[in-house]
Amino acid sequence: MRAPTAAPPHPADFASIVRRHTPLVHATAMRVLHSHADADDVVQETFLAAWTHLGSIVDAAAIGG
Repeated sequence: MRAPTAAPPHPADFASIVRRHTPLVHATAMRVLHSHADADDVVQETFLAAWTHLGSIVDAAAIGG
């Protein structure tokens, strides 16, 4: 049984999270992939997955928004 979750964040709040964490995600992808285009794709896929799975986040503080 899943724990109840809070209401999903407002899109503007999610945009703030994306702006805050994009540099770290991109830098990490660059260290692994050595390609700006591939790193850009990883950033996009990362935040798409995060948006898609927002309802499963139990502790919103864990994402550092």
